[in-house]
Amino acid sequence: MLVTTVFTSPLLLPLSLSWLIASTFAAPLSDASTSILLDRSSSNSEATTPVSANDRSKILRPAQFAQIAYCQSADVQSSSKLKSDGFTPIAVGGDGGDVPRFFVGHDSQSQSIVVAHQGTDPKTCKFTHLSIVPPNSYEKDLILTPSPHLSLSIANDVKFLLKEMNSTLFPQAGSGPKVHDGFAEAHGRSADAVLSAVKSGLQSTGLKSVLVTGHSLGAAIATMDALMLRQNLDPSTAIKTVVFGLPRGGNQAYANLIDSTFGSGEFTYVTHGHDPVPNVPPRLLDYQHSSGEVHIPSSGEANAVACPGQENTNCQDGNSFFSTSVSDHAGPYFGGILMSNHNCPLSPS
Repeated sequence: MLVTTVFTSPLLLPLSLSWLIASTFAAPLSDASTSILLDRSSSNSEATTPVSANDRSKILRPAQFAQIAYCQSADVQSSSKLKSDGFTPIAVGGDGGDVPRFFVGHDSQSQSIVVAHQGTDPKTCKFTHLSIVPPNSYEKDLILTPSPHLSLSIANDVKFLLKEMNSTLFPQAGSGPKVHDGFAEAHGRSADAVLSAVKSGLQSTGLKSVLVTGHSLGAAIATMDALMLRQNLDPSTAIKTVVFGLPRGGNQAYANLIDSTFGSGEFTYVTHGHDPVPNVPPRLLDYQHSSGEVHIPSSGEANAVACPGQENTNCQDGNSFFSTSVSDHAGPYFGGILMSNHNCPLSPS
């Protein structure tokens, strides 16, 4: 029986996933090919722990900023709503395409300099149909029909080869950690502006804390930002990273670099339901997630759990390829927050 899911909402299934599916299922689907696609040789099955209401509330503010990163830069710059909420923009940038939008600002609530990055533009890049045939079907094929409206930002996702980290931006990374080519290019286009704005904000406010966030592609860029800031700022500056819908961004050494750089609670990536994006690019291409996952199951945020170790099969890594839900990529995350251009909470002031 052919199972067909039609995506009518403007949500992203990254092109890297389409490449993976197309290449994997060009031949008839078999147990062996499914095993390769869902390789869990480097997974762990440590028991999860509930996320307390207090800890969930600490993730809400980063989620709000990650959602705001989908807004137009002019709206972020001029929003009276943001100012009344205690946030003052320092720098905004990006074009929503080749350079995803971002902003840096002073948040009086968290007493930190905030960096937030937009994800891949879901309004101009989407998949309209995904047809998956279960392994026991006689019709063993898969059909992907991409939308013809491809923004420049999707090019950041399709360049999935691994490359060494930029030694200027990451002077302490060494040659072992390798990152997703497209994510690294996207990060490089805004890295200097972000670093300069953060340094300026820390100096002008006297603060000693930075909060970094983003969703989807923006989560991948934000993760690289956090490493860049840690390697280029005074060690006394605290850096906290909370990202959402994070795809795998690099190899095992990159995942280990994240783990060794940030202590407990300093790096968190939030996954939701059966979102397929955190499971791409696949580990068969040498990609690996770091530790720090918090998973919101389909039953809702009240049942969110902390997932110890890398690639925990009790959380996102345990999801079946045949029960993914692209709509889960947008959320809802904590506080019912949805991430997409259509969910920008700001109105022009």
